[in-house]
Amino acid sequence: MYSLKAKSSRVCLSAVVLFIFTLVLGGGAFAAEKVNLEYKYKMGDKFKYDITMNGSTIMETAGNKGQAPVDVKMQVEQNVLFVNSKSGNIDIQTKILAGKAKNAEGVFEDLKNVGNTVYMTITNRGELLGATSYDSNYDPISVSISFPKEPVEIGKKWSTEVKQPIPMKIEYHLKELKSLKGRKCAVIEQKIGVGPEIKNITAKGTGTIYFDIEKGNIVMVETQNDMKMDQQIENDSPNLGPAVKDVKTTITLKTKMELVK
Repeated sequence: MYSLKAKSSRVCLSAVVLFIFTLVLGGGAFAAEKVNLEYKYKMGDKFKYDITMNGSTIMETAGNKGQAPVDVKMQVEQNVLFVNSKSGNIDIQTKILAGKAKNAEGVFEDLKNVGNTVYMTITNRGELLGATSYDSNYDPISVSISFPKEPVEIGKKWSTEVKQPIPMKIEYHLKELKSLKGRKCAVIEQKIGVGPEIKNITAKGTGTIYFDIEKGNIVMVETQNDMKMDQQIENDSPNLGPAVKDVKTTITLKTKMELVK
């Protein structure tokens, strides 16, 4: 039996999770105006999000091919622990409250990481300043959306670069403003790609973020991500063949994260 090298597994998992979070809704339009995009969290605020992931993972090596469907349902809770009144920095605790995933037989089983907790600090503009850890289903990097420091109008584009777990460039485009079930939301398109220095991974991701301008929080995210990776697997049973083999992994994933009322 073969198993992915530990480092490759972490990079693979983190890269997948990094492609995961952006948010959705629908409604009427506002006249052109400049808006201020910033988190307006207050200490003690709590937000619950339902997350669904659907897709497939295909692994190929030396004439062998295996495919595994991805079907995950989970709920997380964000708890605002502290807001620095001077800097605007925000400390957030996120806990996985519940989660299920289909096994090889197509039956839902409880996720083993239910109860896991992640801590992170962001600026009120969304820049990630630090995190204690990341969970396989919830990566702090993936939920940190960077906003411009100045007010922006429809059509504005900006970008940011992420260095960990792998170099990636994220491009944003403020497409429109919409009234969604009583919420005045900025609709932001997102495109993600890995840096050219990463030779063994090709990836593209698109998504739409719906951000409540007045309350200053994410309402929903929908993303589509496609990634191919060339890795090596290590044989933990030498009698079964070569010590190392090349493996190609293809991942297709749709994700939706929605604020629970």
